[in-house]
Formats: sequence, C-alpha cells, structure tokens
Amino acid sequence: MATENSQALFNTLSQSLKDMGLGSLFQVDAQGNPSGWLWNQMQSGVDTTEELAAAIQQTDVYRQRFGVIVEQQRRAAAGEA
Repeated sequence: MATENSQALFNTLSQSLKDMGLGSLFQVDAQGNPSGWLWNQMQSGVDTTEELAAAIQQTDVYRQRFGVIVEQQRRAAAGEA
C-alpha cells in the first residue's frame, strides 16, 4: 500500500511518463494502488524527475519510442558526426 506522499509522487511521475508517451511503464489497480516499472523505481529510491529521466533512458520502451535520440547519443559517444 502506498503512503500519501508516495502516491502523490507516483501521480506526478506517472503523468510525466504519460506526457512522454510512455504510459506503459506504470499501472494502477482497481483500488488505486500503483505498480509496474515506475513503482519499482520509486521503491528503489528514485524520487525526482531527474532520477526518473536517467533511469527511463535505460528501458526498452524508451529506446523504441525515442530510437533517433538513442542513435544520436551513440554516435556522439563514438565520436561520429
């Protein structure tokens, strides 16, 4: 069961994911309890949008949705133009 503070944070972060088109990374059951990737990240200590941004870039969902960004980052890291 989520505390009131963690529920509010989950709601804020899940809205950010939804806005990015990554709503599949969180779920809410019929009783309103959070679950899924986002909830797991929060349970591991992610509690800011900055930390979430770093963690989300490691997911397959992000890589599929934003493949062009991932490819540009790979090329930049390899020193390609």
